[in-house]
Amino acid sequence: MEDLYQEVLLAAAENPQNFGELAEPTHEHDGFNASCGDKVHVQLKLNDTGAIKEIAWKGDGCIISQAAMSAVSESVKGLNAGEVSDLQLPDVLELLHFDTISPGRIKCCMLGLESIKKALS
Repeated sequence: MEDLYQEVLLAAAENPQNFGELAEPTHEHDGFNASCGDKVHVQLKLNDTGAIKEIAWKGDGCIISQAAMSAVSESVKGLNAGEVSDLQLPDVLELLHFDTISPGRIKCCMLGLESIKKALS
């Protein structure tokens, strides 16, 4: 099972989804995880109904934070702020095909989702 974790993390690191910048974002947020030094800048464009139409991000940090941001960025497309606010750690772990994660890595794993939530608030 550990091989699957490594494959998922490496694939996300080599080909991150939605990595880049939006021309005219409607919402954005800079997230930082002081415990690991992870950084992420999230940009969103919402459609007329308030759902996420486009998302882009840039950042650097540990492979878990980057893989989670990549996976979460793809999964929130089409969701509105209420739907995004309902997402929690188990949802992110499922996207990464993880059963669990060590307590010291939870902030790494959640940085992207928390940054999206803050951009929408």
